[in-house]
Amino acid sequence: MLRRFAPYWESVRERWDGLSQNRRVAIVAVGLAALFTVALLLLLQPPQQYAPLFTGLSADDAAAIIDQLRQQGVPYKLSNDGTTISVPVEQVAKLRLALAAQGLPKSGTLGFELFDRSSFGVTDFQQRVNYQRALEGELARTISQLDGVRSARVHLVIPEESLFSDQQQPTTAAVVLQLKPGSRLTDEQVRGVVHLVSASVPGLQPEHVTVVDESGNALWSGGGVAAAGGMSDHLKAQRAFETAMATQLQTVVARVVGNNNAAVQVSASFDWDQRQVDSEIYSPNGTQPQVRSQQERVQTSEGTASGPIGIPGVDSNVGSYQEGAAQQNQQRSELRETTVNYELSRQVERVVQAPGKVQRLSVAVVLNSAAVDPAVAEQVRDLVAAAAGIVPERGDQVTVSVVPFTTATAEESAAQPTLMDRLLEAARLGAIVLIPLLALLIAWRVLAAQRSALPPVPRYEVATQVLPGAAAGAAAPSVAGGGAAGLPGQAEAALKPPSGPPPTLRELQELAKKDPATVAHVVRAWLNEE
Repeated sequence: MLRRFAPYWESVRERWDGLSQNRRVAIVAVGLAALFTVALLLLLQPPQQYAPLFTGLSADDAAAIIDQLRQQGVPYKLSNDGTTISVPVEQVAKLRLALAAQGLPKSGTLGFELFDRSSFGVTDFQQRVNYQRALEGELARTISQLDGVRSARVHLVIPEESLFSDQQQPTTAAVVLQLKPGSRLTDEQVRGVVHLVSASVPGLQPEHVTVVDESGNALWSGGGVAAAGGMSDHLKAQRAFETAMATQLQTVVARVVGNNNAAVQVSASFDWDQRQVDSEIYSPNGTQPQVRSQQERVQTSEGTASGPIGIPGVDSNVGSYQEGAAQQNQQRSELRETTVNYELSRQVERVVQAPGKVQRLSVAVVLNSAAVDPAVAEQVRDLVAAAAGIVPERGDQVTVSVVPFTTATAEESAAQPTLMDRLLEAARLGAIVLIPLLALLIAWRVLAAQRSALPPVPRYEVATQVLPGAAAGAAAPSVAGGGAAGLPGQAEAALKPPSGPPPTLRELQELAKKDPATVAHVVRAWLNEE
């Protein structure tokens, strides 16, 4: 192998030895500058971006996949205790298809492919278990395809059928969802998962399905969205109220200070408790009771009475004295009884307070000091308080501030590079532009210094002189100045300073046609001198 390239190496070596010292230095400088530029570009290149190829792998699948990646020469990284394999981001899709064609990863959720291979001697119990496993796997696969869901596990409890309906146990299901980072399922999506599971399993009702996420938070419990979902509805209503209020106030303030010169933010606190009040009021508003019925009964009696008269306990009533004649007294009595029935005055009131009452309202307004006079702030405050319906007794408040605004938006500010990014970019541009220019400048200076050190080349004219014993017309060039060198052809060419006018181009062309060997040797002698 080395003998094959030996002639080329000798040719390169001869050319290198024929170069002057200055040319060697220039070539080495240019080569080092090129190598330094390439190395700097490689160092400044961003690092290779990796993306997960598979996550949650078993040990067997991870070993098999790594073996395939090594055979294909693909770099990889392991994380999460070897359960996650990451590869360069531009090769993720291609490698997934290639590994899937080889049946990797092998583990995972199994569906109705459990029944692809029939086996003899399977009991009825094993068949029921396999059917339940297949049904769970198919449901998990379907749910994993939903937007925002990374993976899913489904657990079914299918009791045996009972002879009596009142003794039949209900079918239940539990779904565990692993969501993608930053994703959250809406209430409609949770209901969709529940109805999908309940419609796929015979005898399963939605109220017997439980859905939780990977953190254990209940997304569906019993007959509806879990408590977290209910709170989410309240939060949505609160955010909608705040957004609508802020938009209205923004429109009002913009008419005063102009567009893009004000920012309004509203924060509201709601009472979501529902109350029911029942009250009975007698004699409302101090009215007198009304007479419904009245009954009056009068009884009168008259008669005479005989016996002692006088004041009891005095001498006239004492029997030891002589008894006088009997006296008769006339008596009359009257009994009056009155019954009055009044109409009861009563007021029955039932008040049901709907949830969502505003407890407290806070409004913050920021004005641009470059376009708004600070004296206008107080007027804007009164305007906002009236438009928002601020009630100071309830604790509502309005704050107006006048500060300078920035011209850049939040997206533009986030997209602006940092100081380190700018320095790295400047260094990279400098390496790309300045280093090649510096190498060219060094090479040019070296060549210019070499040319300035050479003596001026005088003009020469070619004269052909026939040597003794040579044939007529045979000539060979010889270099004059600093000695003569013999050349083939029994002739010598003497290079003498010109004594007359320089030869014209036509004369030189005719000379080259007549004696090309001499001209070629003269030109070669000039090149050797340089």
